[in-house]
Amino acid sequence: MAAPPYWALGVVGAPGGALRSRGPGQHGVGSRLAVFEPTTRVHGGLVDLRLVANRGAAFGLGSGHETLVEAAAAALLAALIVIARGQSPLVAAGLGAALGGGLGNLSVRLTGPDGPLHSPVVDWIHLSFYPETFNLADVAIRAGLLIAALGLIAGRTRRRARPATRHRNRADTPAAETAPG
Repeated sequence: MAAPPYWALGVVGAPGGALRSRGPGQHGVGSRLAVFEPTTRVHGGLVDLRLVANRGAAFGLGSGHETLVEAAAAALLAALIVIARGQSPLVAAGLGAALGGGLGNLSVRLTGPDGPLHSPVVDWIHLSFYPETFNLADVAIRAGLLIAALGLIAGRTRRRARPATRHRNRADTPAAETAPG
C-alpha cells in the first residue's frame, strides 16, 4: 500500500490560511491601507496587533511588483508539491504546512478587493523582538519549512548512523554455500 501524501495535510489548511491572512475582523482591505493606529498591545507589549498591507513577499520584498511576486509564489508552491513527493512523512508534512500557508496568502492576493494581481495580504501580528509584522499564513510557511529542514537533517543523520549492509541475492551466492549440507 502506498504511503499517504503527507504534503496534502497542509493544503487542507489553505482556506483557513486565506481567511487568517486577511487579518482579524477584516473582509477586505483597500489600497489605502498602510498601517492603522492605535496598535493593540497584548501581554505587556510582547505582542502588538497592527494592520499592515503587504504588497510584496516576505519582509515586503518586491512591493510594487505584485504580478512578479504572485507568479514567483505560484511557481514556488508548484515546486513544493513536486519536492514533497517521495519525502519522509515529517519532511512532507512540513512542506505541506508551507504549501498551505503559501496558498492562503496567494488566494488573498488573487481574490482581494483590489482585484487579482493588485490586492495586498494583511499582516497583523508584531512581536517586540522581531522586526517585521506577519500573519498566521506566514507562520505556517516558516514553521513548515523549519520542520521540513529538521526532517531532512534527521534523515541524513539516520542514514549515516546505519552501517552499510550488503545484500546478497541467490545469483551471487557460490554453489558451495547454497548446497544442502
